[in-house]
Amino acid sequence: MIEQIENGMELSKVREILNEVIGIANEIGKITNSYNDLDDRPAIDGVELTSKSSMRDFKIEASQLPNQEELEKLFIQIAERKAEEVAKNAVAGKLDSNYSVLKKLEYNIGENMTVAIGTPEGEIFQTSLDDLVLYLKHAILKIDDQYLRVIK
Repeated sequence: MIEQIENGMELSKVREILNEVIGIANEIGKITNSYNDLDDRPAIDGVELTSKSSMRDFKIEASQLPNQEELEKLFIQIAERKAEEVAKNAVAGKLDSNYSVLKKLEYNIGENMTVAIGTPEGEIFQTSLDDLVLYLKHAILKIDDQYLRVIK
């Protein structure tokens, strides 16, 4: 079980907990969104549908069809629906979508709450929520009672 992050917790402990969560997420594996990476793709008369499938692959002379464009559109629609179904089935077991079983995270937000702030250079600073709010109040100008602009 992963430990919860608590107010006032040392940054190294927070980092350890977050790294544990990242490790678990990485173990879930990559979920593909590419039709070509899926197993058990649909086929018509033994010809597997791919992104490169064409009418020639199905041993039907296009010139014999009364409405070739409409038939091609129909093939594409069927292939897209089947691909979506196969993708959903492949992803279904990867992540539990029943969020009601997850433990609710509650925050005890107060003025003295410790906040970690990271810079683009990778430095991390610690401040209180009260000091952060005070800084933000000074960094924002109210214009025409409707618009806010951040001063850089």
